[in-house]
Amino acid sequence: RTTVSDSVLTTGMALRLQDLGAERIAIMHNPDPSSISISDGIESAIETIGGMEVAARVEYQLEEVSLRQEVSNLFDNNEFGAWFFSGGVDQGIQGINAWTEGGYADTPLMLANDMQSESLAQEVSLPDGATVTSGTGAAAGEGQEHLRELGEERFGDEFSMSTFAMSKYDSLMVIALAIERAGSTDPVEVEKNLGAIGRSPGTEVSTYEEALNELRNGNDINYQGTLTNLNFNEYGDVAGAVRVRVGVLRGGFAVRAPACVADAANDVVSGGDWEVADFAFGFVNREICSGECDARGS
Repeated sequence: RTTVSDSVLTTGMALRLQDLGAERIAIMHNPDPSSISISDGIESAIETIGGMEVAARVEYQLEEVSLRQEVSNLFDNNEFGAWFFSGGVDQGIQGINAWTEGGYADTPLMLANDMQSESLAQEVSLPDGATVTSGTGAAAGEGQEHLRELGEERFGDEFSMSTFAMSKYDSLMVIALAIERAGSTDPVEVEKNLGAIGRSPGTEVSTYEEALNELRNGNDINYQGTLTNLNFNEYGDVAGAVRVRVGVLRGGFAVRAPACVADAANDVVSGGDWEVADFAFGFVNREICSGECDARGS
């Protein structure tokens, strides 16, 4: 994997729901396996953390051109303090519009990571004080700017630095460089070289050209990805953090990070009509960090 595992991601998002003070959570997703999987993960994390419960779980159909009826039924027939919504960027836009137009925006909304895109923030507007959060593997790799430059050069304004774009790019680079290091396209030989691409020791590189040059000169490399720095552990996972992004209408809501979150989590960026603050929950491999942050990481 070139991104943190889903179990880590959903735990971080569930912790954020707990921080919002919600005891009852509603879940809405579509029939796509990825949407069901992330929703299963959220439900499991809610049950594991405790102090919260799933109040309702609703599946909507992909062919729906508007989600107004589905969102209305969810809110009018159930009581809950926050809701989790999964299904993709287009459905995210529909769901947010139905949520705000139906007068439900006083209930916090958490979007699944499959809805994270720069374009979504530009397509919707929020009532004053409405809160939208979304969790993702925190993009912390050194290669981000290089990918952005490549994407904008090739696709112009249509390019979006989504977590999925970064993950897929990292996957492609790791495979290509493992093939180069192995000197073969034999799957067995390529697999043997995957881990060595991103681990120390080795020259730190963050572009394909740099990496190729070092490998062809007989040097080991420590490839720095875009989403993470790709230091694979014994399980094939990467260590990383869960970043929960909180979007609010500019000037409409005071966003505060939990006390245990490090200064790096307070990075604020603007996008569309939103002001976005990042909450980072740190994880290492498969274990939630413990210590000063009281099992939430640092």
